[in-house]
Amino acid sequence: MAKQPYEPRMEPEKAPDALPETLDCIVAKGRTVVVNGKNCGPGAIIALPLEEALSLRALGFLVDDGAAVIATGDGPTFTTPEGVPSINKVA
Repeated sequence: MAKQPYEPRMEPEKAPDALPETLDCIVAKGRTVVVNGKNCGPGAIIALPLEEALSLRALGFLVDDGAAVIATGDGPTFTTPEGVPSINKVA
């Protein structure tokens, strides 16, 4: 019987995880997310577990990093030069 050459037994390399355990996320405009008892308002960067981040992003509480933000106004203002609100009736 021929003797087989010695080959050291190597453990298969562990594949790196495709996704990290936590994600850094940005809170959407007009939303508040509570993280560890602390309120995080719009624009705050927070670290969340992957599943929670995906769920909150689907619900609109988080924005995608680098996504275009649609500018919105605060609405019209109706004031005169004196600063007194007025409405004029059109005939």
